[in-house]
Amino acid sequence: MNKDFEKDYNTHTELKARYDTAYNNKDEAGMDKVRSEYQAFKQTIDDKGSDYIQIFNLYKEAQDRGNAYIDINDVVRNPEELIANFRKFGIEKFTFSSTWSSAVKVAWEFVKCGCKQEGIIEISGQFTEFMSNDYERVPAYVFTLA
Repeated sequence: MNKDFEKDYNTHTELKARYDTAYNNKDEAGMDKVRSEYQAFKQTIDDKGSDYIQIFNLYKEAQDRGNAYIDINDVVRNPEELIANFRKFGIEKFTFSSTWSSAVKVAWEFVKCGCKQEGIIEISGQFTEFMSNDYERVPAYVFTLA
């Protein structure tokens, strides 16, 4: 796994925590300072290019939900490009929890791109349970990149 994702995620998390603290303390100057720092941080992410941004956002979502792997839970329009970017950034495993009607076809495209389907696990999904901060639990296929 590309260590930049972890480093950038930690920076993002730290900035968010500092902003939340300033917000809770009604510290306008503190919020402005963090906003400025966040814009600089966002620019460093943007400078890494659209491929990095795509995978970083997936990594961030996985970390926010407490998942061990990046999860693909939406329509995948270009599986070949996604897998190429996973390889480019050192992603060795991912989960696929999409329930769209094209999910089986996309899973097959992952296999054709050299991925191996290892099994199925339960992960934290996109949404929180009603009246809770706990994420719903959903099944997901585990894929390894070969």
